[in-house]
Amino acid sequence: FKGRASPGNDSPFAPVYPSTDTSVPQRKQDFAQAKQLMQAAGVGKGFKVTLTTARFVELPDYAQLIQNWVKEIGIELQLNMLPLGAYYGDAVFGK
Repeated sequence: FKGRASPGNDSPFAPVYPSTDTSVPQRKQDFAQAKQLMQAAGVGKGFKVTLTTARFVELPDYAQLIQNWVKEIGIELQLNMLPLGAYYGDAVFGK
């Protein structure tokens, strides 16, 4: 982040807010453990899944980040980017 930000850590609020528990240790990526957990869940060879999100501001960028992260453990994440009207229309009506 070039000194301009730090990774989030299980709190929706920045560390400057008193509601943030700064004693929670930062999580670390552990691909070996992730693969073990997937094996135990019966999906050790990976799987395909679709992430549907709105095409709005930075959401497509976040979706691509997630897509790249899960690729490391064998998950093929297909992205379905919808215009706002289509995305929220389906969400409101439970489709």
